[in-house]
Amino acid sequence: MANGLYYAAYSLKNVVKPLLTIAAGWLAYLLIFQKLSIKLPRVAEQFDHLIGAMSLMLTALFWLVLA
Repeated sequence: MANGLYYAAYSLKNVVKPLLTIAAGWLAYLLIFQKLSIKLPRVAEQFDHLIGAMSLMLTALFWLVLA
């Protein structure tokens, strides 16, 4: 609401600059990042690995609370 009263912020230069930044981001996504495919290994998502990692985090949080 406060910026609605500050009309100098809405000059042509101040409006075009963010729009160009958004357009550049869209263009980079469409031309580069959408076609980029990263294959991550699925070994870390196995159930026993998840239980082990959660147990280690729970132990670490427990000792942080006690320290």
